Amino acid sequence: MEPSLLEKKKQKAKRIKPLLLEGLAYTVENGCLDFLPDELRKDYGLAETENVSAHSYDGFAQQLIDAHSKGLILDCGCGKRPEYLPNVVNFEIVNYDTTDVLGIGEQLPFKDNSFDGVFSLNVLEHVKDPFQCAKEISRVLKPRGKLYCVVPFMSPYHDFPDHYYNMTKSGLANLFSPYLAIDKQ
Repeated sequence: MEPSLLEKKKQKAKRIKPLLLEGLAYTVENGCLDFLPDELRKDYGLAETENVSAHSYDGFAQQLIDAHSKGLILDCGCGKRPEYLPNVVNFEIVNYDTTDVLGIGEQLPFKDNSFDGVFSLNVLEHVKDPFQCAKEISRVLKPRGKLYCVVPFMSPYHDFPDHYYNMTKSGLANLFSPYLAIDKQ
């Protein structure tokens, strides 16, 4: 018998908890670790929404997932995932049924060098401080880990919680080059 989504989330939470920074307060609801207290929600303009961000992984992301089947990939701003994968930590500001950890990218609740890979797929245009978010993503990525980051260059305004920045290729490199070696862009 296939385990329920809640059982799968509880199993993954056991893998996530040792990676959490010590001393951070959080709650757990329906298997989701919530690091978004009301004050932080207010500071970042987060409100309840019926918007749904949902997309499948492309071939490159799927290759990274498959290559780290025994490790963990952090998907920052994952949206609602069509499938729930045991080696992908779904990090989001919205508590979709597939969300594992609620939080903001500027303050990731994970220890340094925790993840074999990190995805940030069409997310950085929505964060208030993409420089801080890039620093945090780099901090939690293991040495020789892989970052797969996609941002729009020419995209119309699309908000939730807001739409702050579109980026050029140079702008994206500028975010990560202080922390990571860029292999391909």
